[in-house]
Amino acid sequence: MTSLNDLRTRLSQAERKAESRKEAWEQAQNAEEEARNECFMDPSDEQWTQARRATRRAFLEVDDALKKVRLIRLEIAQRLMSMPWADDIEENWEAYGTAPPTGSRFTSASSSSRRRVPAAPTARPTVTSFQAKIDQWRVDCEAAFADYANIKVFPAPPTDTKCFKQACRVEKRALTACRCQIRHAFSSVPGLDFKKERIAWHPDRFSPCPKGKEEFQAMAKEVFVVVDWMYRQW
Repeated sequence: MTSLNDLRTRLSQAERKAESRKEAWEQAQNAEEEARNECFMDPSDEQWTQARRATRRAFLEVDDALKKVRLIRLEIAQRLMSMPWADDIEENWEAYGTAPPTGSRFTSASSSSRRRVPAAPTARPTVTSFQAKIDQWRVDCEAAFADYANIKVFPAPPTDTKCFKQACRVEKRALTACRCQIRHAFSSVPGLDFKKERIAWHPDRFSPCPKGKEEFQAMAKEVFVVVDWMYRQW
């Protein structure tokens, strides 16, 4: 059986590989944009065709790498669930973004294995991982898409890094995230059906919003442009 330390090592390696794949995908997208501009969007241009194929391959590699990361995290979570009580178990749950199951021996107040109550720990800042933000964002999206008329807060894609492209830094936009950051957010969700996403993010879908209709539609348009582009690469 693979040890927990080995699983941690595998997770670290898988996360680094996923980040590398994301960078390669972004580079492929930039190369495709350059090829498209050079040929003036001529669909018969061979260089643009090859660039589109390279982008598609890079996207699939990102998707595969992220799936492996999630599988390893799941395996670690399952392993932790089967472990006896340990002093560092809480840190293990936090490290891998998985909460102990409700009512399990890790949370039960009546557990016979509970040790003495430790002194209250000093307060420490809570760090939310980007993947946790992505997961919460998708939950918010599902709630918003189920009832557009009652959207109170626009489900904007989360960001984790700054974009240093000059064009992105100077452009005026409704969202905080630029197109590069929006692409990064969507690429962090494995197995997305971009056809459905394209429909869900269409600006007209946000017309029933009683408050912030124009603002929401402007934001949706910026997301839709990126999703539509990704759909065509899908």
